[in-house]
Amino acid sequence: MAHRRKIHFLNYLRAIVALVLIVVWSLAAISGFLLEFLPRGRGAGQLILFLGFTRREWGDVHFVVCVIALCVTVVHVLLDWRVLRGYLRYLLNSHHQKI
Repeated sequence: MAHRRKIHFLNYLRAIVALVLIVVWSLAAISGFLLEFLPRGRGAGQLILFLGFTRREWGDVHFVVCVIALCVTVVHVLLDWRVLRGYLRYLLNSHHQKI
């Protein structure tokens, strides 16, 4: 019989959060890029432009994706607070050493 590895819940959760972060920030970047280059001006908010969405709907998609991304980022910071604090301590202490 094959030996199954024990799943560590926090490591599993960190991996899921990291993947979700990559996906949602990528979607935020893509929707922001589209908003930058889609037509502007009077009536542009009602024209069906890309993937059947109007400029106004792309703005709504961008807002929702960014809010989700910020929430997932907060979860990421909370899960990895000790590691982030260690990185900051390392960076701050490495600049204080004399050469």
